[in-house]
Amino acid sequence: PRSWLVGSLFCTCQVSSAQSNMAAADGTLPTTLKWSKKVFFSTRSDGDGGLEAALGIRPGGSTNEFKETVEQLTGVPIARQKLLCKHGWKGTLQSDATFDVNLSLPPKQASFVVTLIGSAEKLPEPPKTRTKFQEDITPEEIEAERNRKQMEDEDRAEGMIVALQRPPGASRGADSNRTAEPYQYDRPTYGLPQHRIESILRDRRTKHDGKLMGNVVMTLGLELRRAYVNDLAVLADGTLVSALDDGHIQMWRHAEMMEDIVHGNADGGGVEHVVAMPQLPSDGGNGPAFATAGQGVVRLWDEDGQGLAALRSPPGTSPSSVAVTTLGQGNDESTLLAAAYKITHRSDPNQFRLVPQDEAGRQRRAAAEEQERQLQQQLAMSVSRAHVYIRRGNQVRQMEAGPRNQEGSLLPITALATLPANDGSATLVLGDAAGRLRITRFRSDEGNAVDLEEYLNLQLRSTDGTVLSIVCIEPLSGSLLAVSTRQLSEGLHQESQPRPINYIGINVPAGQALHIIDLETKTCRGTVNGHKDVVHAICLLPDGCLATCGGKMDAKTRVWDLSKLQDDKSGDGCAEATVWSEAESKELEEVGYVFGLAVLPDTKPGSQHYALAAARYNVVRVCI
Repeated sequence: PRSWLVGSLFCTCQVSSAQSNMAAADGTLPTTLKWSKKVFFSTRSDGDGGLEAALGIRPGGSTNEFKETVEQLTGVPIARQKLLCKHGWKGTLQSDATFDVNLSLPPKQASFVVTLIGSAEKLPEPPKTRTKFQEDITPEEIEAERNRKQMEDEDRAEGMIVALQRPPGASRGADSNRTAEPYQYDRPTYGLPQHRIESILRDRRTKHDGKLMGNVVMTLGLELRRAYVNDLAVLADGTLVSALDDGHIQMWRHAEMMEDIVHGNADGGGVEHVVAMPQLPSDGGNGPAFATAGQGVVRLWDEDGQGLAALRSPPGTSPSSVAVTTLGQGNDESTLLAAAYKITHRSDPNQFRLVPQDEAGRQRRAAAEEQERQLQQQLAMSVSRAHVYIRRGNQVRQMEAGPRNQEGSLLPITALATLPANDGSATLVLGDAAGRLRITRFRSDEGNAVDLEEYLNLQLRSTDGTVLSIVCIEPLSGSLLAVSTRQLSEGLHQESQPRPINYIGINVPAGQALHIIDLETKTCRGTVNGHKDVVHAICLLPDGCLATCGGKMDAKTRVWDLSKLQDDKSGDGCAEATVWSEAESKELEEVGYVFGLAVLPDTKPGSQHYALAAARYNVVRVCI
């Protein structure tokens, strides 16, 4: 309607008149600011029904003042403001400048139209460090970054059992998409995925107080291989070494067989024993890492499986037991390797079958019989003593430990063990077929001279008076030894009775059992009597428990808690000894019958995890 149109025109004229009056009053020119989809006018309500100047261009005024007003209205910082006005100035409005004093509105234009370009959001801060491209990174920086990432991965990992687990990071997570079921890593390795192994270790720490659960998580070796695993050893870097009865030696690391080397001739017999060699600071990492024994020779190997030296056995013998320790301290420290032997020579039973018919024949026969007697005597002497090799640098010194001057019966040494010492000495324990324990101490001086002293002789006897034979020995904490014994047959009782020499008798409650012998008090502190056959494998666990395995008539691996020994400090023979029965043990059913046991430690600092490797027939089973 015409009345509405007239009213609207009247209102518009009033606003324009007010704007003109305001410009005339304070000297500012009406201005309209456009920013994105928003529009800001020169005037706004003052709250009392009137109008006040909100935005305007003052001829001759400061451009900074105008920009500050724009910042208050829009929030766009002055540094990011780009102000454009076609009739006001050319280009963008400069800071620290003034408007033209003769600036005025163009004809037929009620206000200046200013366009603002800029963002009110806070821009992201530039990186503090300059971006480096791959071609600009030095090899040293790459190695440092790799080490840093590896340390972060190791901190997040639950453990690092070298033979069982792969390195933390991408290699350990490679099988994370697999289920919890075992799978074939490669041809000789079969086990649970790495993420599942880590989960079990975490549960063992949080729910089982770190105790061995007995779950077999990995099998190393070929089930159908025509060779049994005789012994196991763990090197200083965590590598597991298995010795097979076909002469092969296998080295396992990160769930993978790293090396398969041959001890001697492929058809010359198997490897009976393997021991890890202590690492001396003077070797600089180039010394022997482990030693293997069998086929009439003891061989030394480095950590890469390269042969270093060979120590030949006496003629007609082969190593039956080996033990290793250190002798001396600091720069004078050396390695002591002891080996006991068994007779492998077989005499011809038919060599004296024919009766000589003349004097010359009888003389030849007498000479042959004397030669055979001397050979048998030499063999008996060889197996009744331990050969000790002391290596310092490139020098090797050989000594013998055992009976001298044919004292007592010359029975073979059946087991060796070494005891730790803090004074730089080395203690060697020799167990023989008559139940005797000979303890010999070695001392060295700066002049490379070595003295040995047999300072203790112990004789183990069953309470029924029968003679025992030592099967194997495992050193425990302090002066304690775990000694496995068997009863000799009736025909050997009288022959094996030792002559009255300087020895101390120790009575044990059972002939076929495992006894805890205290060398300090010279008593039997306890007896493990829970196997139905001879205990031929002993392993001390890091948590203080003892893992044992009986013979094939028992075929069970058990774990014993030795904490009861702490309550028995004054045992005075078998009457005071603690006796463990089968019911007081934990059977590792998944492990079963094994030939050897070894602890796989966790190399992660501060971790209490460990695994138990068991030589079961032709494979190695790893349980946690």
